Amino acid sequence: MPEQPYEAACMGGPLHGQIQLSRFPAGFVLVDKPRHMAWVYRWDGSVWRVDPGGHAGDNRWYSEVGALHAALGDEYDVIAAAGEG
Repeated sequence: MPEQPYEAACMGGPLHGQIQLSRFPAGFVLVDKPRHMAWVYRWDGSVWRVDPGGHAGDNRWYSEVGALHAALGDEYDVIAAAGEG
């Protein structure tokens, strides 16, 4: 675990333009469980950028298999998407 979280702006996906923290330098998986969607944000050297490994032509969200693989590994943090209301 790093001494302090990694912080940067997000490019793409539901967090576009927002600052996000991650405990892991490779990136994080943003999970919206009620909508059954997930986005893999990877560090590109200056910002967190949504991985373009989209599903069904939609580059904004990641396949369940890819998101699960990233979430279960040792390189990515897992963050829950804020719910409505």
